[in-house]
Amino acid sequence: MATPTYTLIDSVTLSSSATTVTFSSIDQSYRDLVLVTDVISDTANTSGRIRLNSMAGSTDYQYVSMAASSSATRSDESTTNGIYMNFASIETSFRTLNVYNFLDYSDTSKYTSALWRLKEQYYVLAGCWRFSYTAAVTNIDCIATSDAWGASSSFYLYGIEA
Repeated sequence: MATPTYTLIDSVTLSSSATTVTFSSIDQSYRDLVLVTDVISDTANTSGRIRLNSMAGSTDYQYVSMAASSSATRSDESTTNGIYMNFASIETSFRTLNVYNFLDYSDTSKYTSALWRLKEQYYVLAGCWRFSYTAAVTNIDCIATSDAWGASSSFYLYGIEA
């Protein structure tokens, strides 16, 4: 089996705050995508979302997640109607690292799916998402929901060659 190669497609490091970071016209020649975010909130604690293909409507999605801290564990699952994958809380004083793996992102014969891992100050999370649409992922928006991404927040998009 060949060793996968990660190729940096694009990166953004904010010099000032921003509410949205977008990766557009994503090259369709890779097998998978990996989005890595190292973020901090600008002035108030916030949360964030990942939106695929600038969808303005809604689609069904399912997710399962698990979390652990020094004092508790939890798991969650849902079938809901929405268009976003959620970040956990983003704080002003602690950076949060998120890693999203978009599997077979250009394959239009199956639903879009993603694996997610997060590390923040108090806990770690992992989860998976499945969106009920088959469009190739060509655009990824990273959206701060109640504040803005702080200066020095970084966003990296990699393509994985099989």
